[in-house]
Amino acid sequence: MPLWKPSPPSPRRASCTSQESLPARESSTSAAAPAWSPSPRARVEAIDLTPQLLERARENARIAKVDIEFREADAEDLPFRDEEFDIVVSQFAHRFAPRPEVAIAQMLRVLRPGGTIAFSTWPPELLVGRTMQLASRYMPPPPPGIPSPMLWGDPQIVTQRLGSAVADIVFDRDSILVPASPRSTFGW
Repeated sequence: MPLWKPSPPSPRRASCTSQESLPARESSTSAAAPAWSPSPRARVEAIDLTPQLLERARENARIAKVDIEFREADAEDLPFRDEEFDIVVSQFAHRFAPRPEVAIAQMLRVLRPGGTIAFSTWPPELLVGRTMQLASRYMPPPPPGIPSPMLWGDPQIVTQRLGSAVADIVFDRDSILVPASPRSTFGW
Protein backbone atom coordinates (compact mmCIF):
# COMPACT_ATOMS: atom_id res chain seq x y z
CA MET A 1 0.00 0.00 0.00
CA PRO A 2 1.97 3.06 -1.19
CA LEU A 3 1.47 6.38 0.59
CA TRP A 4 2.59 9.91 -0.38
CA LYS A 5 3.47 12.73 1.98
CA PRO A 6 1.17 15.75 2.49
CA SER A 7 0.36 18.99 0.65
CA PRO A 8 -2.28 21.74 1.33
CA PRO A 9 -5.71 20.61 2.64
CA SER A 10 -9.03 20.46 0.74
CA PRO A 11 -11.87 17.89 0.67
CA ARG A 12 -10.79 14.24 0.45
CA ARG A 13 -11.40 12.37 -2.80
CA ALA A 14 -11.73 8.70 -3.64
CA SER A 15 -10.98 6.82 -6.83
CA CYS A 16 -11.89 3.20 -7.40
CA THR A 17 -10.82 1.37 -10.56
CA SER A 18 -12.41 -1.96 -11.36
CA GLN A 19 -9.85 -3.96 -13.26
CA GLU A 20 -10.14 -6.97 -15.47
CA SER A 21 -6.93 -8.97 -15.82
CA LEU A 22 -6.00 -9.88 -19.37
CA PRO A 23 -3.03 -11.98 -20.50
CA ALA A 24 -0.22 -10.17 -22.27
CA ARG A 25 2.81 -11.44 -24.16
CA GLU A 26 5.27 -8.89 -22.83
CA SER A 27 7.29 -9.54 -19.71
CA SER A 28 6.31 -7.46 -16.72
CA THR A 29 7.59 -6.55 -13.29
CA SER A 30 4.13 -5.81 -11.97
CA ALA A 31 3.95 -8.23 -9.04
CA ALA A 32 3.67 -6.12 -5.88
CA ALA A 33 4.85 -3.04 -7.78
CA PRO A 34 2.91 0.13 -8.49
CA ALA A 35 1.62 0.93 -11.96
CA TRP A 36 2.48 4.58 -11.39
CA SER A 37 5.58 6.67 -11.36
CA PRO A 38 5.66 9.07 -8.41
CA SER A 39 7.22 12.50 -8.72
CA PRO A 40 10.95 12.49 -7.99
CA ARG A 41 10.14 14.88 -5.11
CA ALA A 42 7.60 12.49 -3.57
CA ARG A 43 8.47 10.41 -0.55
CA VAL A 44 6.74 7.06 -0.97
CA GLU A 45 6.26 4.47 1.74
CA ALA A 46 4.71 1.07 1.15
CA ILE A 47 3.50 -1.70 3.42
CA ASP A 48 2.65 -5.35 3.04
CA LEU A 49 1.87 -8.05 5.57
CA THR A 50 3.93 -10.65 3.67
CA PRO A 51 7.75 -10.50 3.77
CA GLN A 52 8.05 -12.41 0.46
CA LEU A 53 5.89 -9.85 -1.36
CA LEU A 54 7.91 -7.03 0.18
CA GLU A 55 11.08 -8.58 -1.23
CA ARG A 56 9.47 -8.84 -4.66
CA ALA A 57 8.27 -5.23 -4.42
CA ARG A 58 11.77 -4.05 -3.46
CA GLU A 59 13.18 -5.82 -6.51
CA ASN A 60 10.49 -4.28 -8.75
CA ALA A 61 11.19 -0.82 -7.33
CA ARG A 62 14.90 -1.32 -7.98
CA ILE A 63 14.21 -2.34 -11.60
CA ALA A 64 11.87 0.63 -12.05
CA LYS A 65 14.44 2.93 -10.38
CA VAL A 66 11.80 4.18 -7.92
CA ASP A 67 12.77 5.10 -4.36
CA ILE A 68 10.24 3.54 -1.99
CA GLU A 69 10.58 2.80 1.72
CA PHE A 70 9.03 -0.62 2.38
CA ARG A 71 7.96 -2.02 5.71
CA GLU A 72 6.04 -4.99 7.01
CA ALA A 73 2.71 -3.82 8.42
CA ASP A 74 -1.00 -4.60 8.59
CA ALA A 75 -3.59 -2.57 6.65
CA GLU A 76 -5.76 -2.70 9.77
CA ASP A 77 -3.03 -1.10 11.90
CA LEU A 78 -1.05 1.35 9.77
CA PRO A 79 2.17 2.48 11.49
CA PHE A 80 1.80 6.13 10.45
CA ARG A 81 0.65 9.37 12.09
CA ASP A 82 -2.80 10.84 11.48
CA GLU A 83 -3.09 12.92 8.29
CA GLU A 84 0.47 12.07 7.23
CA PHE A 85 -0.10 11.42 3.50
CA ASP A 86 -1.45 13.21 0.42
CA ILE A 87 -2.35 10.00 -1.37
CA VAL A 88 -3.12 6.50 -0.14
CA VAL A 89 -3.16 3.75 -2.78
CA SER A 90 -4.06 0.12 -2.16
CA GLN A 91 -4.00 -2.69 -4.67
CA PHE A 92 -4.66 -5.66 -2.39
CA ALA A 93 -4.16 -4.77 1.29
CA HIS A 94 -7.65 -3.34 1.76
CA ARG A 95 -9.30 -6.17 -0.18
CA PHE A 96 -7.95 -8.97 1.95
CA ALA A 97 -8.13 -7.28 5.33
CA PRO A 98 -10.70 -9.26 7.33
CA ARG A 99 -12.41 -6.11 8.62
CA PRO A 100 -12.99 -3.69 5.71
CA GLU A 101 -14.33 -0.97 7.99
CA VAL A 102 -11.06 -1.02 9.97
CA ALA A 103 -8.89 -0.96 6.81
CA ILE A 104 -10.86 1.99 5.38
CA ALA A 105 -10.72 3.82 8.72
CA GLN A 106 -6.94 3.36 8.82
CA MET A 107 -6.47 4.57 5.23
CA LEU A 108 -8.61 7.63 5.91
CA ARG A 109 -6.86 8.25 9.25
CA VAL A 110 -3.44 8.60 7.61
CA LEU A 111 -4.83 10.62 4.67
CA ARG A 112 -4.56 14.38 4.98
CA PRO A 113 -7.75 16.42 4.36
CA GLY A 114 -7.82 17.16 0.65
CA GLY A 115 -5.89 13.98 -0.11
CA THR A 116 -6.86 11.15 -2.41
CA ILE A 117 -7.50 7.53 -1.51
CA ALA A 118 -7.34 5.18 -4.50
CA PHE A 119 -7.63 1.45 -4.90
CA SER A 120 -8.44 -1.14 -7.49
CA THR A 121 -10.96 -3.94 -7.29
CA TRP A 122 -12.16 -6.89 -9.30
CA PRO A 123 -15.71 -6.61 -10.66
CA PRO A 124 -17.63 -9.72 -9.55
CA GLU A 125 -19.11 -10.29 -13.02
CA LEU A 126 -15.79 -10.36 -14.90
CA LEU A 127 -12.98 -12.95 -15.15
CA VAL A 128 -11.23 -12.62 -11.78
CA GLY A 129 -14.48 -12.07 -9.91
CA ARG A 130 -16.14 -15.08 -11.51
CA THR A 131 -13.02 -17.21 -10.98
CA MET A 132 -12.98 -16.27 -7.29
CA GLN A 133 -16.70 -17.08 -7.02
CA LEU A 134 -16.08 -20.49 -8.60
CA ALA A 135 -13.09 -21.22 -6.36
CA SER A 136 -15.04 -20.21 -3.25
CA ARG A 137 -17.51 -23.03 -3.91
CA TYR A 138 -14.71 -25.52 -3.25
CA MET A 139 -13.10 -23.79 -0.30
CA PRO A 140 -14.21 -23.66 3.32
CA PRO A 141 -16.30 -20.57 4.10
CA PRO A 142 -14.57 -17.62 5.73
CA PRO A 143 -14.90 -17.31 9.49
CA PRO A 144 -18.21 -15.80 10.68
CA GLY A 145 -18.38 -12.05 10.20
CA ILE A 146 -15.60 -11.91 7.57
CA PRO A 147 -17.02 -10.49 4.31
CA SER A 148 -15.91 -11.67 0.89
CA PRO A 149 -13.04 -9.66 -0.66
CA MET A 150 -15.14 -9.65 -3.85
CA LEU A 151 -17.56 -7.16 -2.28
CA TRP A 152 -14.96 -4.47 -3.03
CA GLY A 153 -15.98 -4.84 -6.71
CA ASP A 154 -19.47 -3.50 -5.99
CA PRO A 155 -19.61 0.33 -6.26
CA GLN A 156 -22.52 0.46 -3.79
CA ILE A 157 -20.48 -1.41 -1.17
CA VAL A 158 -17.45 0.85 -1.74
CA THR A 159 -19.65 3.94 -1.43
CA GLN A 160 -21.17 2.58 1.77
CA ARG A 161 -17.75 1.70 3.24
CA LEU A 162 -16.32 5.15 2.49
CA GLY A 163 -19.43 6.81 3.90
CA SER A 164 -19.34 10.57 4.35
CA ALA A 165 -15.55 10.63 4.84
CA VAL A 166 -14.91 11.65 1.21
CA ALA A 167 -16.18 14.60 -0.83
CA ASP A 168 -16.61 12.69 -4.09
CA ILE A 169 -16.05 9.19 -5.41
CA VAL A 170 -14.99 8.33 -8.94
CA PHE A 171 -15.50 4.82 -10.29
CA ASP A 172 -13.66 3.78 -13.42
CA ARG A 173 -13.34 0.55 -15.38
CA ASP A 174 -10.18 -0.53 -17.14
CA SER A 175 -8.10 -3.57 -18.02
CA ILE A 176 -4.76 -4.57 -16.59
CA LEU A 177 -2.39 -6.58 -18.73
CA VAL A 178 -0.47 -9.34 -17.00
CA PRO A 179 2.18 -11.62 -18.46
CA ALA A 180 0.88 -14.77 -20.13
CA SER A 181 3.13 -16.85 -17.89
CA PRO A 182 2.54 -16.66 -14.13
CA ARG A 183 6.19 -17.73 -13.66
CA SER A 184 7.44 -14.45 -15.12
CA THR A 185 5.27 -12.43 -12.74
CA PHE A 186 5.02 -14.47 -9.58
CA GLY A 187 8.08 -16.72 -9.78
CA TRP A 188 6.04 -19.94 -9.83
